[in-house]
Amino acid sequence: MDIPVNTQVECVDGPCGHSAGVIVSPKNQQVTHLIVRPHGDLERLVPVDKIAEASPTMIHLRCTKDKL
Repeated sequence: MDIPVNTQVECVDGPCGHSAGVIVSPKNQQVTHLIVRPHGDLERLVPVDKIAEASPTMIHLRCTKDKL
């Protein structure tokens, strides 16, 4: 899965920020987490298994804004 950086991120209950980067495991070079920057809030680390779908313009997560 391609995970775009600096694109809109949506939770199941609406927009929740934008992607600010990814975390890559040094052991196997696999992406493990997405960094989400909510609007006006601190960044959050989201495990990649919470990504439902990713396109060049949008990332959809499998969680609510409260769970983010």
